[in-house]
Amino acid sequence: MEERLKHYLRQTGHIVDELEKERREGVPENGKGSCDRIRKEKQELLVQIGFFQHERLVHLLVTVLFALLTMLVFIQAVTAFSLWSGVLLLSLLVLLVPYIRHYYILENGTQKLYQYYDRLEALLKDGGDDKGQRKAGTQDVVVKEIDDAGTKCSIARAVLEALPEWFELREAREDYIKKSAEQLFFAAFREESPVGFLCLTETGKDTAELAVMGVLKQYHRQGIGRALFEAARVCALQKGYSFLQVKTVQMGHYEDYDRTNRFYQSLGFKELEVLSTLWDEANPCQIYVRKTEGDRLYE
Repeated sequence: MEERLKHYLRQTGHIVDELEKERREGVPENGKGSCDRIRKEKQELLVQIGFFQHERLVHLLVTVLFALLTMLVFIQAVTAFSLWSGVLLLSLLVLLVPYIRHYYILENGTQKLYQYYDRLEALLKDGGDDKGQRKAGTQDVVVKEIDDAGTKCSIARAVLEALPEWFELREAREDYIKKSAEQLFFAAFREESPVGFLCLTETGKDTAELAVMGVLKQYHRQGIGRALFEAARVCALQKGYSFLQVKTVQMGHYEDYDRTNRFYQSLGFKELEVLSTLWDEANPCQIYVRKTEGDRLYE
C-alpha cells in the first residue's frame, strides 16, 4: 500500500506540474492542458483520494485499537508486573510502531492528494475563459468528408500555405497537396469556410496513416484537430483498419513540433519507433501508433 501511494503521488505530481507548465506556456488544441483533460485527471484523483481515505480510516481504527490494548497491558504491567505482561507489552509496542508509521504516511499522502486536487481546481478556474473560447469555436464547426479532388487540393493548399512553421518546404508542401486528391479527406468548416483538414491513407492491410493534418493557427486549441481526428478514426474503424499511425518530428528538436507531439499523445498515440534518416538527421521521424477502437492504444 505504501509503495502504491508513493507511486501515485509521484505520478500525480508529475501530471499536475506538467498541466500547470503547459497552461503557462500554451498547449496544442485540446491537449493535456485543456479543461477536459484537467477534469478527467481531477475525477481520477477523486477516486484515488476516496480509496486512500478508506485505507487511512481502517489503519486509524486498527492503530487506536492497538494503542488502547497497549495502554491496558501497560497499566496491568505497572500494577502487577509479570513476565507474561512484560512480553505482551513489548510485543504490542513493536507492532504499534509500524502501524503508527503507516498511518502517518497515509495521512500525509492523502493531504498531498488534496493539495493536487486544489491545484487542478485552480487550473480549471484559471482556464474558464479558455474553455469558453473553445466552446465558442467548436459549436459552429462542421467536419465533412470531401470527395471532389479539386476541392481537396484547394482546401489543403489554403491551410498548408498558412502554416509555414510546419510546412515551410515548398516541395514537401506541394507533395502533400497533390497526394491529398487521392486520399480520404476530412475538412472542418466554420461559417462555410475551411479552417482545417486531415488526410487518411492506407499503409497496410490493417493500418491507416494520418498522412497530413493542419488547422489554421488562429483556430488552434479550439478542439478542431480533435474533431477531425475523431471523424477519421471512425471512418478507419468502419473500413476495417485496426491501427492508426502518424509521423512527426521527434520531440525535443523544435518547439512547434513538440506541441504537435503532445497533441498526438493526448489523442492516445504511443511512440513506436524513431527513423533518424527517413527525412534527414536534423529532423528525425517519430512514428506514433494507436488502435482505432477505444480511447487509447492499451485499454
